[in-house]
Amino acid sequence: MKSILVLGLAVLTFSANAIHCNTYEAQVKGTITNVMKSKSVCTYTVKVEDMNHHILCPLLADEVESSIIKGACTFSKGDSFYRIIVKDEQHDFLIFD
Repeated sequence: MKSILVLGLAVLTFSANAIHCNTYEAQVKGTITNVMKSKSVCTYTVKVEDMNHHILCPLLADEVESSIIKGACTFSKGDSFYRIIVKDEQHDFLIFD
C-alpha cells in the first residue's frame, strides 16, 4: 500500500512539474494606486493586500504590483477591488479578468 501511495505521489509531482503555463493567475484583493485612460481601456497600477495564487500557474504579488494592468474603466484611484488577474506570456501587461 505504501509503495502505491509513493508511486502515485511521484507521478503527481512529475506531472505538476511538467506543466507549461501559457497564463499565470491569482485572485487579488487590493487598492488601485493609479489610473490612466486611453479610449475605452484603462491601465492601472495596484497595491496588493491579499491574494490566492493559482495552484499550478501562480502569479506573484511582486509581479502584480510592478506591472501595468489593463481592463475596462470601472475603477478610480483609491478604489478597492477583488478580482482575478491574468498574465499572458505573449504580453508585457496583466489583465483584470
